Amino acid sequence: MCIALSTISSNFLVGGHYWISITSLAFYLGFFSLGMGPGAWLIPSETFSTTIRANGMSIATVMNRVTSAIMASSCLSLATILTWPGFFILLAIICICVAAFFYVYLPESKGKSLEEMNKYFADLTGDQSLVEAEMRSRPLHNEVDIS
Repeated sequence: MCIALSTISSNFLVGGHYWISITSLAFYLGFFSLGMGPGAWLIPSETFSTTIRANGMSIATVMNRVTSAIMASSCLSLATILTWPGFFILLAIICICVAAFFYVYLPESKGKSLEEMNKYFADLTGDQSLVEAEMRSRPLHNEVDIS
């Protein structure tokens, strides 16, 4: 995504062919659809425990829509202030920052249960209340359901 945005910016700077910008935009959209796009839905669904998943996904969805609205409503104003090459470089910088944030703070969830993810975030934030609530809501293993 960053390379595609940088290519678009460079193409605007040198006054290159329009097909370079169109091709770069297509690459950007393709890589967005493989990475950041579904990440807004996939990451919260894999990290929130079942006790808070509905609330967590609601907050994640609201934040996704708010961020999308801010980006859409400020696009032309930013492009006017920064010029189009500057605007696309800004987007490339944002992509780098998001990738660095994910690399540092986003844990690998492959092969981990929701309880393990819950424990990871509880340790990270120092808030054990969700782990305790999860323990209280779990049925005991030695209880037998006779219904």
